[in-house]
Amino acid sequence: MLFILFAGIVYFSGLPAAFAQTPQTYQAPEVKLLPNNSFYKLQLVWDKLSLLFTKDSAKRALKYIELADRELTGAAKVIQLGDNAVGLHSAFRGEHYMTQFVNEIKRMADESGSLDTIIIKRAHDAYPYHQQLLIGVIGKTSADTQTDLQKILEFSQRNETELKNLELEFSTPKPQEE
Repeated sequence: MLFILFAGIVYFSGLPAAFAQTPQTYQAPEVKLLPNNSFYKLQLVWDKLSLLFTKDSAKRALKYIELADRELTGAAKVIQLGDNAVGLHSAFRGEHYMTQFVNEIKRMADESGSLDTIIIKRAHDAYPYHQQLLIGVIGKTSADTQTDLQKILEFSQRNETELKNLELEFSTPKPQEE
């Protein structure tokens, strides 16, 4: 029984996608378990464990993008079904993953002195998708939820700007000390 539960969590987590190569074009995730499902908390526990046990920074950064994709896609679907509170919470969690992504990239850059352009490109592909999802559901909600979703959209834009500033910082030659 425990094996079946574990196999279900692995199946719904999209773990096989975590080991796939970075795609050349951005693709939206297939969300099999929506945030309003009673088993979704198991998914969140699995996500935390997978991040905890992912020691490679580059893989962890990609995992943050993958989790953000899933959370924001699930949020949009749940909001379209009329569950604004759960959708809002999931959207916030998704954008928080992107904040963690930016922090992970900063840490990697500080340690190595350079940026991983492949991972950065993946994030630049993800941001428009995330922002379109948020824009798409803002008009389908009540005024209070619209305000909160607008804030999440602003967080997304801020994360994207922060990533661009980091790229600029690492692409600008530093003056030589004499």
